[in-house]
Amino acid sequence: MRWIISLFTTFFIFIGNLLGFSLPKPPVPPDEFNPLTLLTYKMDENGIFYVEHPRWGEDFGTYHIYDLSNPVIQLVYGTVRVKFSYDSKDWMVQMWKGRYGLVMLGGEIGVYNKPAGQTGERYYSALPEEELIVGMDVYQHNLKTGEKTYLFTRGPQSDWWLTGFVPGSFYEYNKKSEIIMAAEIQFPNAEMLQAFETAFAEAGFTQGSPGRDTPETYEVSGSSLKFCWQYLDQEA
Repeated sequence: MRWIISLFTTFFIFIGNLLGFSLPKPPVPPDEFNPLTLLTYKMDENGIFYVEHPRWGEDFGTYHIYDLSNPVIQLVYGTVRVKFSYDSKDWMVQMWKGRYGLVMLGGEIGVYNKPAGQTGERYYSALPEEELIVGMDVYQHNLKTGEKTYLFTRGPQSDWWLTGFVPGSFYEYNKKSEIIMAAEIQFPNAEMLQAFETAFAEAGFTQGSPGRDTPETYEVSGSSLKFCWQYLDQEA
């Protein structure tokens, strides 16, 4: 579902900007499936676009194969999947950042799980009571000049899929490592935090003082894990 919404969001925002108006949101009753809601997006008080995901969207979950469609639909992003076990479930927190369509830059953090031991790559979106408090600051790094530009902040908020997008493009062709995500995830207890931290370190992050100038580092503070991500990228 996430790549479908990202594609349509980018297309309709682009057309709306060309025509000089904001596209109206389709009138969809709450909790009722309607294909038109795939096109829904909102803008926050700071002018940051984000996906308005209806509750039925949780049923789509996420599949590893979704990321294989990136070149076809002009999504050029890096991703990191952090898989761990907690409370009789297999969990995955997945992050994305890069270019969405031809005119948007942004990032996402998704929270998913499935019954422990269930085979296959399908994970289900976290239920409302399983959502984590997530927040992110996103920057763009001109790798030629060294300049780093702040793009936006989203969260912190309880969510299973935090998204944020702004109009923009890469300085260099398809250079997804230009995008820096400095984020924080808050966990409900020390057990879940520890399980995530172990898997996070195995994914390639090291303890340090995370900030936009210290990529691939993380630190634990209370019940939260803060991190900065720029270069790591797992195969789609």
